[in-house]
Amino acid sequence: MKIKSPLGGYIKAISEKDLSNQRKSALTAGISLIIMTLASFFSYGFVHGNLVVQGDASATFNNIVSSNNLFKGEILGWIIIMITDILVAWAFYVFLEPINQKLSLLGAWLRLTYSDILGVSILNLIVVLLLTGNTIDFPSLKIEQTQAFIMLFLDAFQLIWSMGLVVFGGHLVIVSYRTRFWDMATA
Repeated sequence: MKIKSPLGGYIKAISEKDLSNQRKSALTAGISLIIMTLASFFSYGFVHGNLVVQGDASATFNNIVSSNNLFKGEILGWIIIMITDILVAWAFYVFLEPINQKLSLLGAWLRLTYSDILGVSILNLIVVLLLTGNTIDFPSLKIEQTQAFIMLFLDAFQLIWSMGLVVFGGHLVIVSYRTRFWDMATA
């Protein structure tokens, strides 16, 4: 059975079980978003912002080497962000599925795609960790070359993550499509 939505169109009638699932998914999304926000402030706002000095490979290298555990914490924060993004993709799908199943699925796939791209960008930070740690010895590389590689991988992290944010923007457009904003903007 379909019910007319106050925003226009129709939505499926929601059973008590589905309503319970929607509540659980909303709670999961809310908690995940809070965790994601805190991890983002730490990883990008605090650690990345303090350790990476744009245009200064030597200072960046020294910062990461001297604060290696902090840099590991940044990587852990990004992994937490990626995991919570996956949880939010599922939760938004469950929550929005009664409104429009196809758009909800598309929004979930876009967010999962963003999470995959974020995962690829995190690999660049792991390479930086390997280059700055004493776990791998590169006798043929001079310190300046190692520092240049570190900046290259940090730039690759930024670039790949930025491309992922474009996909994330597509997700936001999809999940916000049936809001009053769109109804007012298209009126």
